[in-house]
Amino acid sequence: MLNIRLNNNGLTLVESLVAVMLTGIAILGLLSMQPLAFQTAGKADSMTRASGIMQRELETIEGSIMSGTIPANKTNVPEIIGNASYTINTTITQPTAINSWLVRVRVTWPGNPNGLRSSIIVTRQEGF
Repeated sequence: MLNIRLNNNGLTLVESLVAVMLTGIAILGLLSMQPLAFQTAGKADSMTRASGIMQRELETIEGSIMSGTIPANKTNVPEIIGNASYTINTTITQPTAINSWLVRVRVTWPGNPNGLRSSIIVTRQEGF
């Protein structure tokens, strides 16, 4: 009878090299996604700032209308926040209803000429 003992303790050099190679490929894959992650984060930052500007404009105009003052329309009004520049356009119209105004706000920035848009209908009740 032949008695053969196998030594299965530890890793061989080939297994170690394969593990290092697979780890290197995974790291290269992650590094190739880094520029896209930075670009996406930049777009998200621009949209967040534009959303804040748009919401502030809507609330400011709504407050003005509620207090009795109808503000003038804004056309291509620049605003700089940090290192980014934005352009604000507002339109205030009075539809057929009395004491009711339609407020439209659009905020654009370089790289996104369509920007963000929102509108609100503001009604004012006299006598309160």
